[in-house]
Amino acid sequence: MRFTIRLKFDAAQRALAFCRDRPDPNPAAAPSVARLGQLLDEAAAQEAAQARCRNAAAAARTERDHYLERIRNRASDLVHLASSAAVQEGIVALNLRLPMRRGTRLGFIAEVRHTLTVARGHEELLCRYGLPVSLLGNLEADLISYEAAEQCGAGHDAERIESTGTLAALGLEAHKLIRHLDALNRIRFSDNPAAADAWRAARAVQWPGAGVAPARPLVGRLAARPDAAVAPARLSSDAWPQGRTRQSPLRASRRTPGRKAGRGSRPCAPFVGRLAARDR
Repeated sequence: MRFTIRLKFDAAQRALAFCRDRPDPNPAAAPSVARLGQLLDEAAAQEAAQARCRNAAAAARTERDHYLERIRNRASDLVHLASSAAVQEGIVALNLRLPMRRGTRLGFIAEVRHTLTVARGHEELLCRYGLPVSLLGNLEADLISYEAAEQCGAGHDAERIESTGTLAALGLEAHKLIRHLDALNRIRFSDNPAAADAWRAARAVQWPGAGVAPARPLVGRLAARPDAAVAPARLSSDAWPQGRTRQSPLRASRRTPGRKAGRGSRPCAPFVGRLAARDR
């Protein structure tokens, strides 16, 4: 079961327990409570079936990998023997190769089937070079068992995925029923704040991180800064130029009259003094 669906069913379980502990005298609530109980029972059955499919698929994959290793070993023996016969007899078709281990399983199985077909065509010649009589039969049986385990695992995976969709549909229907019960309990507990709070706590989905304190708004963060001025959005047209040219105290303390804005620059002489010095 997916984590989000699990959280929704946990909320539905708490809501059902609340409604059973505090029965609603309103006749419209009884069918919704009964249907909610049925949905939770169906969800438990689907979850158990999903767990069985998951375990069966894992067992099928283990069996598939076992047969795959046997196929790899027997195909390797067959290829080495066929390559030796190809060198001695000059038969190019027997110069067989198997793909590397990093290739896909589908490509490897297809290549093994091609190797088995070629070996069947030259079985008499390979038997003269020492091919065991049972090797080709055992290799073909392993291929059949491998494909059966592959199909079994794929079938269990398909059932598990179908169960996930069924659980999602059951969760959606349970959510609709809880909305109906929530509307009824709002009316019922309109004069009982404690019961209303208990109902809200029971039917709420407990998402991870739901108890974290909310982030402060941007304006509050700006006002909390010790050196913050008025927010730019609240500056008037008269205060805006002054706000744009505001200097920090540290930078303003480094500037002295007669110096440029750059750090470490020489004093700037008056323009008339510079002309007089040039004429001299």
